[in-house]
Amino acid sequence: MNRILKRGVEEEIISQQQAEQLSQLYKKESIFTISNLLIYFGGLSAIGSVTFFITMGFLKYGYISVIFSTILFFITFLMVLDRVENVVAKGVVATMIVFLTPLFVYGVLGYFGMWDIKHYPNYYKIIDKNYLLLEISTILASIFMLKKIKYPFLILPIAFSLWFMSMDITELIFDKLSFENRRVISLIFGFYTTILAYYIDNKKSEYSFWLYTF
Repeated sequence: MNRILKRGVEEEIISQQQAEQLSQLYKKESIFTISNLLIYFGGLSAIGSVTFFITMGFLKYGYISVIFSTILFFITFLMVLDRVENVVAKGVVATMIVFLTPLFVYGVLGYFGMWDIKHYPNYYKIIDKNYLLLEISTILASIFMLKKIKYPFLILPIAFSLWFMSMDITELIFDKLSFENRRVISLIFGFYTTILAYYIDNKKSEYSFWLYTF
């Protein structure tokens, strides 16, 4: 940000005073403020909690509980989204909606018998080509929300899902890969994610942060 402001002053697009004022405004919106970090922590805690309790509901009541629970949370979060004024909080709520999407798809597929997944958290542990539908739905939901909210935090579920997808697609092409091969694939994906982040950094730097972090 400071590099862009400095260039703006050098090319006489803005004055030095305006650059300093914009720099101060940017610092206020920085993700590293205590309030913003607390918002992110709260959002990530909520995502983990929702996933955990919906899974517990599934173990007791089955797939139908997952469908109704995610619909209820969708409606609640969408209502909250329209009322939140804080930009960071708005982006976190939108991300929470995105992370509900694979849960909903999981419930629908399981309910209609398209495949039987006994425990949703296995999504984060097991490499399986069947999980591609969950990953694709998450990416599509993120893109939809990005068009609506345009907040960089929504890049996180995209990067998260693409990483899982890189391993699941490989599993689809090459059956029963060893741990060493999966590790190499993950490293290669991380390398190209970093290159993508660098490219985006030169275009829209605020969208590159979560790719670098991931």
